Amino acid sequence: MLIAAAAVLVPVLGFLMLIAPPSLRCLALVAVVTVVVGLGEYYLDNRAILWLSFLSAAGFGALGLLDILGSRGLRRGDIPACFFLYGLFVVYLVVVSLANFNGAGGLAVGLKIYVPMFLATFAFIAVGSAERLIAGAERFFLALPFLQFPFAAHQHFFVAPTRGVSSFDAIVGTFGGNMNGGGSNASLMLASIISILVAIDLFRRGRLGAASLGLVCGVATANILLGEVKAVFLFLPVLLVLANQRLILKNPLLLPMLALPVLLFSAIGMAVYENSYWSQNDQYFTREGTRLEQFLGYFFEDDYINYDTGEVSRGASLAVWWSSATKDPVVMLLGNGAGSTRADSTIANGRTAALFEGIDVASTMLTQLLWDSGVIGAALFLAFLAAIPAALYRLAGQKANADLGGSLMTFYAVGLYPLLSCIYNRYFTDRPSEQLLVAFLMALVFLTSLPSRARRRVPAAVPVASLLRA
Repeated sequence: MLIAAAAVLVPVLGFLMLIAPPSLRCLALVAVVTVVVGLGEYYLDNRAILWLSFLSAAGFGALGLLDILGSRGLRRGDIPACFFLYGLFVVYLVVVSLANFNGAGGLAVGLKIYVPMFLATFAFIAVGSAERLIAGAERFFLALPFLQFPFAAHQHFFVAPTRGVSSFDAIVGTFGGNMNGGGSNASLMLASIISILVAIDLFRRGRLGAASLGLVCGVATANILLGEVKAVFLFLPVLLVLANQRLILKNPLLLPMLALPVLLFSAIGMAVYENSYWSQNDQYFTREGTRLEQFLGYFFEDDYINYDTGEVSRGASLAVWWSSATKDPVVMLLGNGAGSTRADSTIANGRTAALFEGIDVASTMLTQLLWDSGVIGAALFLAFLAAIPAALYRLAGQKANADLGGSLMTFYAVGLYPLLSCIYNRYFTDRPSEQLLVAFLMALVFLTSLPSRARRRVPAAVPVASLLRA
C-alpha cells in the first residue's frame, strides 16, 4: 500500500516542484530535510528514510542548476574559494575511494555523506539574490522554535522518561535520531541558537519588536532547556559574541551588556539541567570531581571506550586514529576512502568500521575525516569550511552590502560553528540538516559576491518548466 501510494505521489510532487518557483522549492527541501525525514527516522525508527534527504537535495539541486543556466539575471561571476575547495576535496575523495574500492555499494554510501546535500547549494542560488535568500532564512528561523516546541515537549515528558540513564539525547524536536539509542539533540540546540541570533539582529535593526524578540528567544530557550546539551553553555555565548564582533570592536561596552543575559541563561540552564537530569541520574556520572570536571574529563579522556554501548569519547577517538595511523603513513596521509567508518549503513559498511567492530571510532567530524580522507583530505575539508565564514566576514564589511551587514555577520558566526564543533560531533559529515545549512551558506556567499548593481537587477531564476515551454 505504501509503495503504491509513493508510486502515485512521487511523480505528482515531482511535476509540481518542476513548475514551482525556486523559493517554494527551497521551502519544500528544507521541510523534507528538517521535518519529514527527522520525524520518520525518530518516530518510525527508520534510518533508510535518510536517503530521502540526500535524493531530495540532489534532485532539487539539479532543478536549481537548470534554473540558473536558463536565467539571464544570474550571470557568471568569480567562483568563491569555498566552491573551489569543496570541488577539490570531492575529486580527491573520489580518487582515494577508488584506490580503496569497497564495492559499488560502499562507494555510493561513502559519497552519499559528502556530496548530495551540498548540491542543494544550486537550489538556494536559484532564489536569485542574497536579499531574498536572507529574508526567507530569517522568516524560517523565527518560526522554527514554535515548530520544534511541541515535539521537544512530547519527547521530554513522554519519551525521555522511558530511557532512564540514556535519556539525555532523546529530545531532538524534528531533527531525527533513534529515540531508544540517541538522537540529534545538538541539531535542536544549533537551530535554537540560530533563531536567537536572528531575532536579536532583527531587533537591533528595528525590524522586530521587543515582544516578538522575547517570544522567539523564550521558546527557543525552552527547547534548549527541554533537552540536555551541555555544549550550549559554550556555543551560545561564543556565537553571540562572534555575530556582534564588529559592533563590540566599535563599542566594547556592548560585551558586558551581552554577558549579563548569557550569565542569566547559564545559571537558569544549569539549575534546570541539575534538577531535571543530572541529580536524577547520578549513576551516569562515574568520575569524581565537580560536574564541570566530570564533563571535561569525559570530553578529553583519551582512553574512554565503552565496549557495551560502543561509545568512544572525543579524545579517545582521536587517540585510536593516531595509534593506528602511525603504523601506516599512507593511511595517515590519504585515509581509507569515503564511508570507511560507516557501521550502521543499510547498504554497505566500511573497512575501518570492520576493523573496530562494535565501537564508534569516528565520534567527531575530525576523526571521520581523518579515517576517510587522511590528513590531506581533512585539511581540504576544513579549509573549505573556513572559507565560508571568511568570505561572509569580508562581504559584511563592504559598503555595497551595508543593508545586509547585520544578517551577514549573523551567518558569519553560524558559519564558524562547523569548525568549532569539529571535535564535538560529526554532524556536518553525517546529518542532512547540518549539511543543508552549509549549502545555504555557500549559496549566500555566491549571491552576495555578485556585483551589487547586477544583484539589484537579478530576478528569481525562471522555473525550468517554463524553459521547456519556450
